[in-house]
Parts: sequence; C-alpha cells; structure tokens
Amino acid sequence: MVRVKKWRICAIAVSCFLVSPCLAWAQQNAQDEIRKYSAEAENAMAAKDFASAASALEKLSSLTPDVAQVHANLGLVYYMQNRYAEAIVAFQKAAKIDPALPKVDMLQGICLTEIGRYKDAVKLLEPAFRSSAKDPMGRVVGLDLLRAYQALQEYSQADEVSTELLRRYPDDAEVLFHSSRLHGEQSLSLILRLVQSAPNSPWVLLTFAQINEDEKHYDSAIAQYRQALKLDPRLPGAHLSLGRVLLLSSSAPELMDEALQQFRDELEIDPQNPRAEYEIGEVYRKQGNLNEALAHFVRATDLQPEFEEAEIALARTLVNLHRPKEAIPRLLTAIRLNSTNEVSHFLLANAYAQTGNETGQESEMALYRKYHVRPYASNNQGDFQLPVGLTSPEVTPQTLEANTPHQP
Repeated sequence: MVRVKKWRICAIAVSCFLVSPCLAWAQQNAQDEIRKYSAEAENAMAAKDFASAASALEKLSSLTPDVAQVHANLGLVYYMQNRYAEAIVAFQKAAKIDPALPKVDMLQGICLTEIGRYKDAVKLLEPAFRSSAKDPMGRVVGLDLLRAYQALQEYSQADEVSTELLRRYPDDAEVLFHSSRLHGEQSLSLILRLVQSAPNSPWVLLTFAQINEDEKHYDSAIAQYRQALKLDPRLPGAHLSLGRVLLLSSSAPELMDEALQQFRDELEIDPQNPRAEYEIGEVYRKQGNLNEALAHFVRATDLQPEFEEAEIALARTLVNLHRPKEAIPRLLTAIRLNSTNEVSHFLLANAYAQTGNETGQESEMALYRKYHVRPYASNNQGDFQLPVGLTSPEVTPQTLEANTPHQP
C-alpha cells in the first residue's frame, strides 16, 4: 500500500518540478555539466532508478543552488528512497527559494508524517488538505493528515478530516478502512478514560457487559448487567440490554419471561422507549401472542417512524394474521430504509403472493436471492464473517426464521 502511494505521489509531483526552463541563466562554462546531470536525472527518474537520480540531482543542486525545482526533485527522489529527513531538508530549500512552487508543502508534510513529527506535519497538511478538493494528491494528503491527528489523539480534528474524506471519496476502500479504525481507536480511548476516572461507576460495568455481549460471553454479560443495576436500578438502557442478553443466552421459557419483565422495567424508566416496545413485541410474537405483539410493534413505529426492524416485525405479524395488504406498505418503508435487507424482500414477496401479485412476488424473490448470496448475509456466511464487535445490533434483528403460527 505504501509503495502504491509513493508511485502515485511521484507521478503527480514530478510534472510540477520541471528543471530545464529554469537553467538559462547559468554561466556558459557550467552549461554542459548542467545539461549532462539534468539529462541523467531525467532518464534515471523515468527508469525509476532513484539512486542514480539522487546522485545526478545532488551534483545538479551544487551547480544550481538557487533553482527551487532542482531541490524539489531531489526531495522527491529522497522520498522515494525512504530518506525522509533528507527529503524534508530539500523541500525546505525549494520552498525558501520559491514559496509558490506547487506540492512542496504537501510533500514536506507527508515526509514529516513518515518520521513521526506529527505536530509539524499538521501545520502543513491541514491547509493543503482544505485547499485540495480537486487536487489528485488531496486524497493522500487527507489520509496522512488523518493519521497525524490520530497519532496525536486529537480525535475531534481527525473526525472532521474523516468526514471530509468520506464526502470526497465515499466508496474508496482505503478511506473507509482508516475511517473505521479511527472510530475503533476513539472508542478504546474513551473506555480507558472511563475506567480511570470512575472505576466504581455502574457505567464501567455497563461498558464491560456490552463488550462481553459483543464477544458472545453471555453469562459474564448477564452478571455485569445485574451488578450495574444493583448499583443503579434506574440506569438507562441497562434493563433493555439485560433482557436482550437473556434472550440471546437461552430460549428457555423462564428466561423469556424474565427478559419480558426487564423490557417492562425499561419502559417504567423511559415510557417513550421504542426499542423496549419492539423487544416486548418480539417476545410476544415468538410466543405466538400476535395481537399483543402487533400492539407493541405499532407503538414502536409510532415512537420512532424510521425503525426498520420494527417495520419488518409489524409487517410479518400482519402477514401471519392474514392481513397482507396492510403489511405491504410497512415492508416498502423498511426497504426504503435499507434496500439490501434480504428479510424485507422475502417477506414482501410472501405478502405479494398472498394478494395475488405474481409480478411483485417474482421481482421481490429476485431481490431476495440477490442479497441472500452476499457472503455476509444472515445464515449464509460461507468463509467470511464480520469480526466480533461489528455485528452486535442495538435490537434483536429480524431474520428468516420460520414464521410464528398465527392465532386461531
């Protein structure tokens, strides 16, 4: 990756540092040597023979000490050789001679990042990035600026750079990778601060309970959620999380009943909580109590109109109650919120089938098959699995389980 980055920078920068037009002033007796080393440097750089290019440019810089482009090219060659400290000196000389020479500050900032001088790098990269929206080097500059801010743990500035990179390059794999890492580092840093500043806080227990939940260590998560609630029985979100982990740990009826009570306890603390309403509805749906489930799903979607999982759950409950026409608009809403969810397309195909819409059924089944074969789709993971910590949803997800039988 670093090698690819270097070739990109070299290809962009070399065209900015043309030397020959700037040598006309040289004394006649030096012209032959200047032409010789200029040609050697140009040929060596074209051949990517950077050792020979460096040798020629070093001699040329002695003959033409006041030509900014020569020092800039020498800095570029040093950069390609990983001689970052020497590259910085060469770029500084070029900038001193000609402050308007393009790319020099960018390249100097990139080299400063490579040797860990992040504060100095930021001073050059920040203005360069802000003014480089249409510059081919803007992406590289932005990634190095992001790296520098992360190293300095200046996360608010890193967030701004990440947001701008994602705006400019929304589907760039490298940008997406480094932006995701940024948020992971921020999370770890904040957890460490929480533990250090309030080691006996229920929030610490809640944090580690959620980590254990992500790792699927459900017994440990349950114990920590319980301990957090002993310290603060009205801890926001704790009853909801405990109820979800109880359901994840086992399908035993007694745990389902306990989970249901935890969700009700969450509503006692926060009567406007759509997730608690949804989870209560899910318990009732899985128990076959569809009318009770329907009431809670409706309540969840009323409280949070763009709640994808609740829309899906409400629709599948309506289908099971033989009310497919009412289910269809709910599923269309869910698909508008997330067009790649295989569950929504499968259920909509089912609803269309029940209403006699064969064209709609075929179209939705085609979309279901399209998204079901993704390597990360539910129940079809193949050899690829998203890492733990990226897969734990905030609410119980709707899956392609067998539909719960409807009430007589």
